[in-house]
Amino acid sequence: MEALLAKFVAAWNVHDAAAMAACWTDDGDLVTTGGVYACGRAEIAAVLAVEHLGVLRETRATMQLVRVRTIAPAMRALDAQMYIDGPRGVVTMRVALLVREDAGGWRYVMARPGIA
Repeated sequence: MEALLAKFVAAWNVHDAAAMAACWTDDGDLVTTGGVYACGRAEIAAVLAVEHLGVLRETRATMQLVRVRTIAPAMRALDAQMYIDGPRGVVTMRVALLVREDAGGWRYVMARPGIA
């Protein structure tokens, strides 16, 4: 699980929307803190690209795994703490994630970030 979070954060910190979206399953979804819904890697990449060309352009992130709960053999519910450091200071977020293991490893099925 921590490797998946690290992969996402590394992509965030270079503002690579396609690499961030690669962390999701083909049918995964995201609801941003602004309420924007995206389903599938292409939509998720598009939403993240817009955000990282705009308000998130000068940010860096870190993420810590807080809790893991087993839902099924290849399914976990994660709680993570995310810190986004940018021109306006550090924003702390709590992120609820559902992850599934497939041939490519663990990937997000859904992500629901919320400002803590």
